Amino acid sequence: MNALSFILDAVWKALVLSSVSSTLFFAAMLAAPFVARGASWRQIKWFYNAQELILALLLAGGSVLVISGSSRVVMRCLEISPHEGLATRALAAVWVIAVAALLSRDVWLAKKVHALSRTLAPLEDARVRAVFERLRSTLGIRGRVSLHGVDASLSPFAYGLFHHKVVLPRAMIEGSNDAVIAATLAHELVHVREKDSAWLFVEIVCRRLLFWHPLTYLVKRRYLRAVEKTADQQAVEAARVPVDALLSALVEVSGLAGISIRSPLQIRASEGFADLKERIEALTALPRPRAWAALPVLALLAILPAAGAVAEARVYVGTGQFHFDNQAMACLKVSQEEMLGFGSQKERTP
Repeated sequence: MNALSFILDAVWKALVLSSVSSTLFFAAMLAAPFVARGASWRQIKWFYNAQELILALLLAGGSVLVISGSSRVVMRCLEISPHEGLATRALAAVWVIAVAALLSRDVWLAKKVHALSRTLAPLEDARVRAVFERLRSTLGIRGRVSLHGVDASLSPFAYGLFHHKVVLPRAMIEGSNDAVIAATLAHELVHVREKDSAWLFVEIVCRRLLFWHPLTYLVKRRYLRAVEKTADQQAVEAARVPVDALLSALVEVSGLAGISIRSPLQIRASEGFADLKERIEALTALPRPRAWAALPVLALLAILPAAGAVAEARVYVGTGQFHFDNQAMACLKVSQEEMLGFGSQKERTP
């Protein structure tokens, strides 16, 4: 077995191992808003964040498990039939190429937006800066956060992993009242406080690795909606922004879509009427006084897929051990027969 075959076989086994585990996690994430009906959107979002992080760790752990198990076979048998598993190796190669292409595109988009963000001048409007600093203090944000303006007609957004930047279009600054500007800034600053860009990075990694799974994109849509609804909720509850002002800001921002700047780590406003309608309905349903009662349900939903994934890994280890030992014994037998045949042929040679 050459190195490429070994890698592709390990990739295929990791994909098979992750298929059931990822389905369990995705099913729990899709069911959470319906099962835990009384939960706040912030609780739902952090449930999603925890599930994505656990799933990423399990994917990494499963890959290590597969590679360590496969290496035992390689050490015991270096010559496996070259025609064994050609179809699965081809599928594994397609997965590797697709993931590399998707991640390369994400890196290119992130660099493009980062280069643009470096050209943005700090916003010097004293009125807006005063509102920005007041909301930053109210939300308890102490990290590096800067406020920038842009001439293009685009939706406000927050960007960055370490040095966060909040970007507002100048057209909105000039044409909106203080209440709408404060509501918009509060929403974006909540994204900064909650470190949504960092959590979005974890979600993107899982989404790229599991791009072949049909539930991946449905979960992505639900997750991004939960992120936006949480920012709305916290803008009202933590930043003490009036609901009417935030509703006006949502309607006004929905019209600022002349230019779209897309980055994997950029938290954008809702896209389309359906998203806007859901956010407005979520705002009008505030507050949810008994949201704490949904915590046990969310905890149970978090435990079930993790337990299923661990059980699957235990079954894999048990059956894999038997399979690896049988495969290694078969390979050793073939090697011994080849050595005996070579010795017999050498004795017959005059």
